[in-house]
This record gives sequence, structure tokens and C-alpha cells, in this order.
Amino acid sequence: MGVLIIKPTKTTPYVCFDPLSSLYEISGNFFSGDPSKIFDLIFEWLNKNMSCLTGKIKFKIKLNYFNSSSIRLMLKMLKILEEHFRAGQDIEIEWYLNDDDVDNEGIMLSQILEIPFEFKNKNT
Repeated sequence: MGVLIIKPTKTTPYVCFDPLSSLYEISGNFFSGDPSKIFDLIFEWLNKNMSCLTGKIKFKIKLNYFNSSSIRLMLKMLKILEEHFRAGQDIEIEWYLNDDDVDNEGIMLSQILEIPFEFKNKNT
């Protein structure tokens, strides 16, 4: 099973999906003009590896900012996770609260998806 690590830039987030350390995180800023470059890597990793993961899986979303094209792809990613959750995998989204716009998007996503969300204060 592979590890996906994408180093952050000024406009793209840090991404780490590492089954060996049970770390699944997206953090930082996401205002890239073309977020599909990163999300294509994320979708490829999810499609290859999700069905092999066992135990509780917590995806941590710690974004300071994301633009509208990024949120559409974030929703697509969360829908993939939702499919696996419905199939019986123990998946939870940890959404870290930091900014009103990002917080509101997280709350909206939690209301339209059938996957558990836990909201945490990013400063703690």
C-alpha cells in the first residue's frame, strides 16, 4: 500500500495519506488556479488504497483557506469516502475550525454527506 505525500506551497496544501502511521491529513491553503492537479493524485490514491484500509480511519482537514474550485473537488473526495463509509468502513472526518468561511463550508458538507464529522478547534 502506497503513501501519498504532497509538500505544501504558498497556494497548495500539505497532503499526507500514510496508512503505516494512520495519518490522513490535508492542511494549509488551497487557492491554486488548478486544484485538479493535486486532487487527481488524491483520487488516484483513494481509488487504489481505500478498500485495503482497516480499522478507524480519520481524515483530518485543517485548511486555512480554499477557493470555490477547491471546495467542489473536496466534495468529490468526501463523496468517495462516503461510499466507503456506506460499504462498512469506519471513517470519520475531523474538520478543524479556524476561519468563518472554511468553518461554514465544513458545516455545510457535514449536513449533505452521510459520513461522521467531528469539529475541532484548530488552536488546541
